[in-house]
Amino acid sequence: MPMFWPDFWQAVEGLDCKVIVAYQRCLTFYWFHTGCAGLPDDDERLRGICRLDNDEWADWKKILFSKDNDGFWFIKGGKWHNKRAIEVWNISLVHMNMMHDRAINGANARWKNK
Repeated sequence: MPMFWPDFWQAVEGLDCKVIVAYQRCLTFYWFHTGCAGLPDDDERLRGICRLDNDEWADWKKILFSKDNDGFWFIKGGKWHNKRAIEVWNISLVHMNMMHDRAINGANARWKNK
């Protein structure tokens, strides 16, 4: 998962360290566990992904997952999504498929006459 650190730090400027880590955990889970297919719209599941305590969750949820907010996540099809992660995921898939095709073509060219 590529990270664009200057953009990330600008986006989270002024936030508590706990919410920054929670956001990082959500991005990582979103990318590696769901393939950018969406985080569940379920408080307990999201709280677990964020690893936040029950007493912290209500405050931090408003920052990370607000249905009225144009912030970090948006809801679509009953799941939470991150615009930037989806864009980078799609670019990564194109690149990965291109590299896969090159590898197949290279192997075929090398071993075809042997």
